[in-house]
Amino acid sequence: MSTYSDGNKDPFRHHLPDVNTMDGLFNLLSLATVNFLGNVLDFRTYSAPNQEEDEVASDEQKNLLRKYDRCNITGDERSAMCYARGVAVVIFDWIREHSTIIGSRGVHEDLPSLYVCSTIKALLLYKKNAMEQQLTGAPHCSSADLLRQIENVVQCDKHLFTFWKNWDKKVSLIPELRFSTVGLSVTWSADAFKGLQCEMLLFLPVVLPNHPQVLIR
Repeated sequence: MSTYSDGNKDPFRHHLPDVNTMDGLFNLLSLATVNFLGNVLDFRTYSAPNQEEDEVASDEQKNLLRKYDRCNITGDERSAMCYARGVAVVIFDWIREHSTIIGSRGVHEDLPSLYVCSTIKALLLYKKNAMEQQLTGAPHCSSADLLRQIENVVQCDKHLFTFWKNWDKKVSLIPELRFSTVGLSVTWSADAFKGLQCEMLLFLPVVLPNHPQVLIR
């Protein structure tokens, strides 16, 4: 059982990512990335309203999907996804502003963008290989549909959008990471905990670096 500095005990403390370590930071980045790419990863994004998996979309359904971006995800769920994406962007910016990531090639200036873009590239490659093997995966989703959703969502984070546009110049950075913590270290600024807006993180538990007694729920 873990004990906070104020003496309180919490049996679930060890389930939270410890961002003082690279493993913990990657855990946090993974969770934020899943939320950031919520629409991209949800199969219903690629189906028109009320379109079944084995059903060809009608002209009206196609018009709703292409012209008005109305898919098979409910309005309430899409609003929730927008909120979750916003929280992810707050986390990305917090990491950019308050952390220093050092590897064998020096300081990584924008780990969140590198991490998300690496995930996106993996998704695109997986989809390409699956289509070539006639494994369709998400119903009604082609490689072009996946890319269109990706190019839409990356615009929600200006740093990520810039990174994505200049991706070819940064490909050489990928072999060092490979989503591995080997050879990487993280340090945080003294005021890192002030960079988090508590009201924006209601659903995402995080132990703040160097402030283990502060728990955001």
